[in-house]
Amino acid sequence: MAFTLIRHTGRYAATEALSILVNEKEVGNVHNEQQVEIPLPSESATLQVTQYGGSHSQKMEVKEGDLIHITVSKWNYLIYIFPSFLLFLSAILLPTVSSKLISMGVILFISFVVIFKMNWFQLQRTEGIDTQ
Repeated sequence: MAFTLIRHTGRYAATEALSILVNEKEVGNVHNEQQVEIPLPSESATLQVTQYGGSHSQKMEVKEGDLIHITVSKWNYLIYIFPSFLLFLSAILLPTVSSKLISMGVILFISFVVIFKMNWFQLQRTEGIDTQ
């Protein structure tokens, strides 16, 4: 009993492997554009992938023969653009250095909280056998 996992994350985090968690236990790694077959401990299991302990995917129930693609969530691009935009605005609009520093600290704190709470990767089940 096994399922197949294929990673298609493009340039995002391409140099580091994703850890594969089955029933919250690490069972292996997958690199970008790699296909791996993962044995199931029972008829079905819960799958999640993580990177650096913080970036993760949603949890998904998998069964024998499933083909799962890992892609990048569209939201992860905004986490770089939005804080940069807010920092730029605070640098222009706030009058004092202390208010600029406080706003920068708040923006960075919120960004770090979002980084660890957001699903950076998406797991998508597809039908049939994919050889990519």
